[in-house]
Amino acid sequence: MEPIVSFVILHYRDIKSTDACVRSILQMDGRQYIRIVIVDNDIQATEEERSRLAERYKKHPAVTVVFVRENGGFSYGNNQGYCFAREKQKASFIIVTNNDIVFPQKNFVDLMINCYRKNRCHVMGPDIVQQHTGVHQNPMAERVRTAEEAVYTIRM
Repeated sequence: MEPIVSFVILHYRDIKSTDACVRSILQMDGRQYIRIVIVDNDIQATEEERSRLAERYKKHPAVTVVFVRENGGFSYGNNQGYCFAREKQKASFIIVTNNDIVFPQKNFVDLMINCYRKNRCHVMGPDIVQQHTGVHQNPMAERVRTAEEAVYTIRM
């Protein structure tokens, strides 16, 4: 059985960015295993404004919109989406992302799963590159850290 891969997208007011992010995910290989959770974190928007977001994606079976109802901030919104993906979608892998991220790699899911199988990493982070400049936002390490190194980093 193939794993369920959930993408949690934190949405805040910028529907164009959210649409671009969703489109990039839906163009990936393995779409049948992909689920998308859009977390609407704009608690100050009217119900009418918020319902437009849900209406936009209601016909797509892989996309669910979750509304945050209390002001918990950025991390709270991400946690709500993560819990939904874990508990309701029973996701094997959860990618938490901002709505202004696009995924140009069609084989992103395969690359992630293969990296997991090879290294048994339980938390992974991408090498984020600005598309228009090619500048690395968080250059990756040359190797996977040992458990001892990870524990040390967390303690520090």
